Amino acid sequence: MTKTDNGIVELTWPGKNADKPPRIVGIEAVPRLCFSATMANMMQLQAELGGIPFCSATSCSFHVGMHQAIANAKKSFPGAEYFLAFDFDSIFSPEDVVDLLRILDENPEIDAVFPVQIHRARMRPFFYSDERDYSGDLTEIDGFGHFGLTLIRASVFSDKITTEPGSREVPKPWFYDRPDGDGNYGAGGLDADISFWRMLRSKGGRIVQANTVEIGHLELMIIWPKGTGVTVQEVTDFERGGSPDREKFREGWVRETYEKRTPYLDNARNPKKKKSHKTRKAGRK
Repeated sequence: MTKTDNGIVELTWPGKNADKPPRIVGIEAVPRLCFSATMANMMQLQAELGGIPFCSATSCSFHVGMHQAIANAKKSFPGAEYFLAFDFDSIFSPEDVVDLLRILDENPEIDAVFPVQIHRARMRPFFYSDERDYSGDLTEIDGFGHFGLTLIRASVFSDKITTEPGSREVPKPWFYDRPDGDGNYGAGGLDADISFWRMLRSKGGRIVQANTVEIGHLELMIIWPKGTGVTVQEVTDFERGGSPDREKFREGWVRETYEKRTPYLDNARNPKKKKSHKTRKAGRK
C-alpha cells in the first residue's frame, strides 16, 4: 500500500503467476466505506479464477480515483489486455466475468462491454431505450455505458494528452467533469464517467451491452413496523418524502404476516440452485 503526495491511497494486489503478465487487471475507485457484499464477490472472483490483480484508489472524487487506479494498473501491469472496472455496490459472479471476457476475445472490433444493471432510482436498466434492439446477445450502445462490472481493452487508455486521428485511444485526462452554462452541476453539466464514454465514442470506439449477463445493484432498505406486519422502503424514497404512513403496533404479530408482506424474503431463504459455469455457457448460446 502506498500513499501519494496528493493524498490518494493506492492498493495493488498481485495475482497468481506473477512471472507472466495478467490478461485482466481489476480497477476501482473506492470510497472509504463500501458494501462488504461486493468485496466478498471480488474475493470470490480471485479465489475461483485467480491471476486477476486489483488496482484501486481512494479519493474525494470518482474521476481522480479511477484515473489513478488505471494509471497504476498501466504502470504495474503493462502487458495486461483488459481492465475490469468494478463499482462498490455491484453484485456479480465469476461466471459473469468469464462471459464478458469471452465476448471481447471473440469480437476484437469491440472496445468495451458491460452487463445489464438496473438504475436504482428509475428501476430500469441503465441507458435503456425503446429505440434499441435487444433481441440479440449484444446491443451496440451509441451513447454511454456504466462501470458496474465493465471490461475495457487496456489499449483504449492513451498515455498522451492528444491522440492521432483514426486512433481509438482516449487521451488524458480519461475522466473529467464540467458544470453547465450557469456554473452548476446537474442535468445540464457533464459527469466524469460520461466524459469517458463520449471520448471513446468520438474516437470511433465501440461499446456494447451484454444482454446475456445480468448483475445486481445493491440498495439500502428500511424495514418499518406497521400494525402487525412491516413496510419496506428504499432509503432514497425516505429521503424524498419521509417515512411511510404509520399504524399503532398491536397484538397479533405472526410469522406468516411478516412473510406475506415481504415476499422477497422467501426468495432469499430459498435461493435457486447456482448454475455451473458450463451450464450457464450452454444456456447463453
